[in-house]
Amino acid sequence: MSLERYLVDVGADMMSRSSGPHFTFVNPNFHNNVELIVEQALRLVKLFADNHGVVTDRLVISVCSASHHRCPGAMTRLADSGHSERHGCREAPQERAWCQH
Repeated sequence: MSLERYLVDVGADMMSRSSGPHFTFVNPNFHNNVELIVEQALRLVKLFADNHGVVTDRLVISVCSASHHRCPGAMTRLADSGHSERHGCREAPQERAWCQH
C-alpha cells in the first residue's frame, strides 16, 4: 500500500501541472482475480480523492495495458462481474478495441 500512496502522490503532482486526464494502472498480477482488481482500483480512486482532492472524472484506472498479454481475460471477467456498473466505471474505447484482438 505504501507504493500505491507514492504513485498517487506522484500522479497528483503530475495532475497539478496538466489539465488532462491522469492514467494509472492496477497490478497486472491481479488479472485472474476480479475482486483484487476492483479493490485496488477503488483504493486508488479514494487515495486520489481523499489525499489530493482529485476529481474522479480526471482519473483513468486501466485494468490492462498493451504490454500485458492476459488483458482480454481480465477485461471479460471484470465486465461479467457487474462491478463496473455498481461502481460507475466505464470502459475506454481504445482499451476495449485493443483487448478484443
